[in-house]
Amino acid sequence: MNDQTAPSAPKTTHEQALEALRQGDLPEARRLLIRLLKRDPRNVEYWLLLAAATTNPKEREDSLRQALKLDPDNPAARRGLAFFAGEADLADPPLAVDLRPTWEQRYRMPASERAPLQVRALLVPLAGLVLLIGLLFGGYALWQKVRPKHLATLPPANTPTATGTPRPTPTPPPYTPTPQPLWMLLDATYTPTPPFVDTPRPYEAYQRALRALSREDWPTAVRYFEQLVEQEPTADLYFYLALAYTGAGDLDAARQAVEQALSQDPDFGPAYRARAWLTMQAWRTRAEPPGQADFAAVEDDLTRALELAPEDPETYRAALEYWLVWRQDPERAAPLLQTAQERFPDRPALWAYYRALLAYLQDDLDAARAAIDESLANDLTYLPAYLWAARIAYAQGDLDAAKEAIETYLRYRPDEPEAVLLAARIQLAHPAGDVQDVVQRLEALKTHPSPRVQRERYVLLGRAYLQLGDPEAALPYLKQADEWMQSYETAMLVAEAERLAGRYGNAFLKYRDAVERAETEQQRLTARYWRARMLVRLDKPDAAQADWQAIYDAPPELVPWEWRAEAAQALGKPTPQPPTPTPTLTPTATGQP
Repeated sequence: MNDQTAPSAPKTTHEQALEALRQGDLPEARRLLIRLLKRDPRNVEYWLLLAAATTNPKEREDSLRQALKLDPDNPAARRGLAFFAGEADLADPPLAVDLRPTWEQRYRMPASERAPLQVRALLVPLAGLVLLIGLLFGGYALWQKVRPKHLATLPPANTPTATGTPRPTPTPPPYTPTPQPLWMLLDATYTPTPPFVDTPRPYEAYQRALRALSREDWPTAVRYFEQLVEQEPTADLYFYLALAYTGAGDLDAARQAVEQALSQDPDFGPAYRARAWLTMQAWRTRAEPPGQADFAAVEDDLTRALELAPEDPETYRAALEYWLVWRQDPERAAPLLQTAQERFPDRPALWAYYRALLAYLQDDLDAARAAIDESLANDLTYLPAYLWAARIAYAQGDLDAAKEAIETYLRYRPDEPEAVLLAARIQLAHPAGDVQDVVQRLEALKTHPSPRVQRERYVLLGRAYLQLGDPEAALPYLKQADEWMQSYETAMLVAEAERLAGRYGNAFLKYRDAVERAETEQQRLTARYWRARMLVRLDKPDAAQADWQAIYDAPPELVPWEWRAEAAQALGKPTPQPPTPTPTLTPTATGQP
C-alpha cells in the first residue's frame, strides 16, 4: 500500500499574512493585510495585525485608532495607544511576537533547545523590536489557539501583562475621528494589474517583481522588470514595466515601455489603455491645454482597448476619466458607466466615484454627494474620492466637510496642483481658514508650467493677501491675473485692492471694467453699487446718480436691502420697505406653536 500525502489546500490570504509575520517578512505581510482590509475594512483583527506589520509609526498609530474606532472597548488597541502615548508603564509594554530572524533565536538558545521554533509571546525589548509591538496587542498567541476557524471578525483576546498580574487598561489619548487611517493604503493614480495579463512564469524574479508592483515599491519593481524584459521581451512584461515607471513618476520611460509592448504585440489591449492614460497624465503638466488632435489620439487608444480587452475594468476606468474629467461629456460617459457597473459589479467604490462625477457635471449636487459618500463607504482608502468629496461639498457650501476632505487628500498628495488650488479656495471661504497656509502652499506652485494653474494661483494669492489686510502685496498678483484673464472676478478683486489701499480713482476704473465684463444682472448691479460709492468718495455724487437709480430699482432678490436704502438716501427718495423677517415658531409644552 502506497502512502501518498494528499495535497494541502491553498492558504488563504489571511493565513499567508500570518505566515509572513512569523517569518519576519513585514513588507509582504503588510501587502497581504492591505489586500484583506480592502475587502473587509471593518475587520478589527486585520487592523491590529497591520499595526504589527508596519514600520511606520504614523501608520501603526492610525491602524490602532481605526481598530479602536470600530471596537471602542478593544483592550488591545487601547493598551497599544496608551503605550505609545507614554501613559502605560514602560516596564509593562504590550506583548509582541518575536520576529527576529530564526538564526538569531537559534544562536541564543542552548544547544539542547535548538528545535524547530514556534511563534511565542515575549516582552518587547525597548531597542530593536518596538516596531513590532502591535502584533500581540490582542494576545496573538492566545488568539491563535481559541479563534473559530471560519469567523470573519472577532475581537482579539485580552492581553496579559508580563507578570501575569491584571492591571487596569490606561485610557488612550483623546481622538477626533477622521477618514483615517489611509497611510500608504491608497491606490496610486494608476497601478492596475488585471489578472488576465498575468502570464504564469516559473522563476522567482517575476513573482518578486509582481509583489513589488503590488506594494508600490516602484524602484524595486522597475529594477526587476528591466531585467526581465532583457531576458524575455514580451508585451505583458513591458506593460508591467510601464506601470512601474508610471508609479515612479517617469512618464517618458513609461511611454517608451508601452510602445515596446505594442511593438511586441499590436493586439495587446491593456497597452492601448495605458498609453491613453499616460497621455492624459502628461496633459496635467504641459503648458498648453489639449487640442483636438490630442483628444483624437486618446479616443483611438481607448476604442482599441475596449475592442481588444473588454473584460479589463481599468479600460472602462480610463475611458470614464477621459469623458468625465477631460471632455466633461456626461452623455458619452453615462453608457460606459452603465456597462462597467454591469460587467464588474465587484468594484462598487470605483463606479460610485464616477457616478458622483457624472452627477456633478449634470448639476445634481445632492446625487453627487450621495454617490461620493457611497464610494468612500465601500472603500475608505480610495484617495481620489476625497478630492471630489471636497469639491462637491464646497459647491454645496458645506465648508467644514470640504475642509476635512481636502486636508485628508493633501496629507497624501501635498503637491498636486488641483488639490492645492481647491484647498486654497476652501480655506479662503472658511471662517476658520488658515490663510498663511494658503500662501505657503500656493508659493510652492510658482514653478508649475501650466498657465491655467498660474492664473488661478495669482488670483488666490491676491485674495489671500487681501484677507491678511495687505492690499499692496495683493495688487501685483491681481493685476497680473487681470491682464491674463480680463474677467469680472479679476476686475472686482483689483478694484477692491485699490479701494482698500485708498486709491479710489483706480478703484473706480476697475469697477467700471467689472460692469462691462459682468455676465449676469446681479454681477452688474454689484459692480455698479461699488462704482457709485467710489464716485461719492471722489466727490462726484452727481455722476453716481445713474448707478444709484439702478440699485434702487433693482429687484429685491438681486441686491441687499441695505444697498437699496443707501441708494434711496443718495437719490432723496423714500427708503424702501425692509424685508419682513420670517417668524420663528417656538414649540409649547404640548408641541404646538
